[in-house]
Amino acid sequence: IGDFHDGYHVTNAELLRIHTEKVIRIGSELSTKYIYFDEAKYADQSRMVRVDSQHSIFFKGGNNSFSTNLVMTAKHDVHIDANVYANGFVNIIADADCIYNGTVELLNNHYVDSNHNLIHVVAHDMTVHGYFRAGAHAINLETCPGKHVHVGGKNNTSGNQMILHQHELDRLGTVNLT
Repeated sequence: IGDFHDGYHVTNAELLRIHTEKVIRIGSELSTKYIYFDEAKYADQSRMVRVDSQHSIFFKGGNNSFSTNLVMTAKHDVHIDANVYANGFVNIIADADCIYNGTVELLNNHYVDSNHNLIHVVAHDMTVHGYFRAGAHAINLETCPGKHVHVGGKNNTSGNQMILHQHELDRLGTVNLT
């Protein structure tokens, strides 16, 4: 989606011609292995942009912006190596089936910004080398059933848990972390 030029490709001009008051859905958890976003811009007034992948979702290259809520679901990983802006809540689910140790990676000082709306992340683990920005709204972090979330400190532990180091915790921009 955007400037990426391999496989099935939707340009920004084509994306901007998609109009709905409901949900625009990109991909399928049953048939779309990888989804790449590179400078994607969606400016319609739909209720939500929903992205579903059988394996992984990638944001790379330039800025990506969505004028509405953004929901991403991958059975494996979500890699964010570009800025992502949504004018609504952002829901990121990696390891949707809780069997692949899926990770959400926010890399290279890039950001996910929800314009003062909820950011909800569900994953086996997270790597935060960028910024989640929810402003006055909450950032919710969850892991799969039977796993643990370890927050703060050096977190030199391993095993069946999501580890959020102190330096990663410092990159969560919210007034309410749950």
